[in-house]
Amino acid sequence: VEPPEGLPKVDHEFYFGQNEIYVKDPVSENTLAAFDYDALLSEDPKYVVLNGAFNSITDQRYGALKVRQGETARIYFVNGGPNLISSFHPIGNIWSKFWMQGSLANQPFKLMQTVQVNPGSCAILEIRFPVPETIHLADHSITRTARKGLQADIVVEGIPDPKIFQSKV
Repeated sequence: VEPPEGLPKVDHEFYFGQNEIYVKDPVSENTLAAFDYDALLSEDPKYVVLNGAFNSITDQRYGALKVRQGETARIYFVNGGPNLISSFHPIGNIWSKFWMQGSLANQPFKLMQTVQVNPGSCAILEIRFPVPETIHLADHSITRTARKGLQADIVVEGIPDPKIFQSKV
């Protein structure tokens, strides 16, 4: 629940829900996939997805999200499970702020790379976009991203600034 005074302004707010899909391979492309009770019991889902679809928020499916260099976003993330812990990670960036279990009454963690979110729990995360790039939101249990469909992309549009990478030493 958001505090009465609200949260600081960000440029974008996004919602992502992670869940597991326990199904058998369909008999043919014209049949539905049947629920796989044994896979559920062994906690081996066929798919682990964001927002209900394989590679949902990518150019392979519904399209990547787009932001501009210098903007910020707040991500509301829920792990619907039912079994697997999520190691939510922005490949190519870090979380600037993170509220564990969505507890906005507490001070956020800052500058986190990967955050664990238990099944049935949530997190609120903020991220800054200092350089143009494509950020891949992934579960750092990487086979879930590489093989089971858990990926979303945020394309950061802007002009490259090589000075940001130069050492100040």
